[in-house]
Amino acid sequence: MKIIKNFDLKKILNLNIGGKALFYAKVQNLPELEEILRWRKTKGVNLKILGKGTNILMQEGLFEELFLQINIDYIFPQDQILRVGAGTHLNRLIKFCVKNKLKGLETLWGIPASVGGAIVKNASTKWGEISERLSNIKVLDLKGKKFTIPKKMIPFSYRYSGIKDLVIYEAEFKLEKTKESLDEKIKNFFEYRRSTQPLEYKNSGCVFKNSLEFSAGELIENVGLKGYSIGKVSVSLKHANFFIVKEGARFSDFYNLMEFVKNKVKEKTGIELEPDLVIWKI
Repeated sequence: MKIIKNFDLKKILNLNIGGKALFYAKVQNLPELEEILRWRKTKGVNLKILGKGTNILMQEGLFEELFLQINIDYIFPQDQILRVGAGTHLNRLIKFCVKNKLKGLETLWGIPASVGGAIVKNASTKWGEISERLSNIKVLDLKGKKFTIPKKMIPFSYRYSGIKDLVIYEAEFKLEKTKESLDEKIKNFFEYRRSTQPLEYKNSGCVFKNSLEFSAGELIENVGLKGYSIGKVSVSLKHANFFIVKEGARFSDFYNLMEFVKNKVKEKTGIELEPDLVIWKI
């Protein structure tokens, strides 16, 4: 395990917007994770956890913290139970399930996240949430103590888990054996996403949270903001809850566009949109 100083995080974040980390490390297994948490404790630096960096909007500048990327990647099957490393890409897990005729996670196909990050955000599509098939998670607290937390102890709700000050290193899922063609299902999910989302461009994913009462994209479209831009960031013409990010975009472009959209929707509808992205400011 290597600790890098003044690491440029922009190159590993999906939006290609961001600053530098005073310290950065990537861990491949549990002993490395335990080691880096001991190191952090001796240095007294704050910790930020990175999965695949797909839902983070980060300000430029130097963050005097330790940024830890979890790359613990494995899938251990036992009948319909899967133990999965938190750094495993969600699509890799779903491909494994499809190959082994295990039903339950295929509705999440195409979400660009690690398993751990998906759990922390309770990643979802219109067809289901990752928490529905979760049995438990294995975590370390910031002092390095290990816990197993059953799903029933986690306050999951839409795009929320309540997990903080804990580092997930493994998750367990309980799935169902099926004779269905899961290959066909994930193809259909992908086609739906491609037809409704701007996958052909570098984009943010959902900028604002939806709710049972409204679709954020529909609200933004209805107030006439499709295509509206600030600097090198614009509201998608295909899906108004996605922002298109051009080369050279800055944090201020994206953040100011978020604030403009949020204020316009509040002014016209009385509804205050809540960010779905994680926003890191210095």
